[in-house]
Amino acid sequence: MSPTTIPGNLLLKNGMVITGTQRYQPAALLDQFPGAAAAYSLRNLVGTSNPAVVRVRRDNDDAEADFTATQVSDGTLAAWVGAGNNGFVRTWYDQSGNGIDAANTNSNTTQPKVVTNGTLELDSNTSKPAVLFSGAQYLDFSRQANIEQLFSVARNNASAVTTVSRDATTTDLRGFFLRLNPNGWNMQQIGPFPVTGQNLLQQNQTYSLGILANGTNAVYYTNGAASSTFAETDKISANQLGRYHLTDYNLVGNISEYILYSSDQSANRAAIEANINAHYNIF
Repeated sequence: MSPTTIPGNLLLKNGMVITGTQRYQPAALLDQFPGAAAAYSLRNLVGTSNPAVVRVRRDNDDAEADFTATQVSDGTLAAWVGAGNNGFVRTWYDQSGNGIDAANTNSNTTQPKVVTNGTLELDSNTSKPAVLFSGAQYLDFSRQANIEQLFSVARNNASAVTTVSRDATTTDLRGFFLRLNPNGWNMQQIGPFPVTGQNLLQQNQTYSLGILANGTNAVYYTNGAASSTFAETDKISANQLGRYHLTDYNLVGNISEYILYSSDQSANRAAIEANINAHYNIF
């Protein structure tokens, strides 16, 4: 969006003061809609502070460092990783305040990437920073059960079905699965059997994807619109990003944002998705 000049001083509700010429950005999502159970993004979701959003390991010396959203986007992260080096996500910090960080402590090929050959990974559709998964990468976090609402931004780069997240703690893998299929099918699952709908989620496209599961029904949302509804007695549960089951349906693509609420956000859903879309310009 174009810069907006604000005459004089503007006192905001949270006590912050804006002066002079400021570039308008969507208000921080979690400041507008607090109470998330866990929230991962490479943008700042809490505008009243400037937290570290990601911890990165560079492969030339295995050094690790934390970076804020500003340092991710302004070149600080890529400069620290260095030309010709790769930066891998050690920890994707939870911005909800609950400390449910998504992490992978293995300094090997199972950590997703955020810098490749000294260049920040960007979603090519949104031109925004993203965490890249290449089929064998994942991040673990403490199991979140009884989740009612999920909001995510993801892209599938593969020519096969891939999965954004799962619940890996139960024997039948009962939990939340969101699969992107380049053949034009969006297969989504809460219980042990997949639900399939013709939602036309295509390869190399970025989507705002969400689900509301209240223990009676599940409603899936694609780019702000309900795409399928079915009866479902389970709520969402998840504890891993980027992997379905070992080598089956692992994500080949990227995740830019992943936010869980343990409360029903139906009244706020459209506004939350509008905030996401104002930043990523997906639909």
